[in-house]
Amino acid sequence: MAEGRRKPARTDTPELAALLEATALLYFHTRIQDNVVDEPQTRGQPPQLLLGNMFFLEAWERLRSLSLSDRFWARAHEAWRIYCNETEAERRQLMRQTSYSPALFRRHARKVALARIPLYAVADGDPNVSKSAIDNLIDRLGQAYGLVNDVLGVERDLVAGMRTYLIATVEETLPKRRRRDPRAVRRALLGHPHLEDFLEEAIVLHRRIQPLGEALGIACMGRYTDERIERIRHHHDRALGLRLRFALSEKA
Repeated sequence: MAEGRRKPARTDTPELAALLEATALLYFHTRIQDNVVDEPQTRGQPPQLLLGNMFFLEAWERLRSLSLSDRFWARAHEAWRIYCNETEAERRQLMRQTSYSPALFRRHARKVALARIPLYAVADGDPNVSKSAIDNLIDRLGQAYGLVNDVLGVERDLVAGMRTYLIATVEETLPKRRRRDPRAVRRALLGHPHLEDFLEEAIVLHRRIQPLGEALGIACMGRYTDERIERIRHHHDRALGLRLRFALSEKA
């Protein structure tokens, strides 16, 4: 075992199934919330929130069935607060015609804070696990996924008028009078590998994240990182396809 790395946590405890179920249910809940908040006219329909409420209730019941400390619940509540605050902050930013800085993007990426909760549960009672180490791992993963999501959703976001970090970054390369012109943004995406640049940045982030997970004792972190990077590299083909579609739309 490399110096400075923790021994991998056990994965055969009786509580594991409940924790995994809670994690999956929380994910379903947040996906519904995101769709309703970000895309209420398309993928997110308000009645879906009722289903999301049930997912949340079931998740919390499973967490309550575990022997978790008051410290865990305080951390879980803080993670929930961050998720709510940053989700709404990002929604407002997407509708604004203002600068979208890298620092602001990193802050909004903290909306994945609910992903901290399962790690808080695993580490509960272990004085050797730093809360800041868990938070740093999840925050950086949020940034990496956010970069990729901006690329994969760029067509839909352009149509919806959503100024994601990617679109705002492209706009900053244009003369001010053309920054609100979707055709100008498409031409910029066609003429410069912005999409590929974002994907490469995500790959670099994942390589930096890997040792953070290994230091926390996540035994499969290396395999996860390799698989994630391989998937991102496949998205390069999608980026090329997008650029070709932008070129065809310019000729239409």
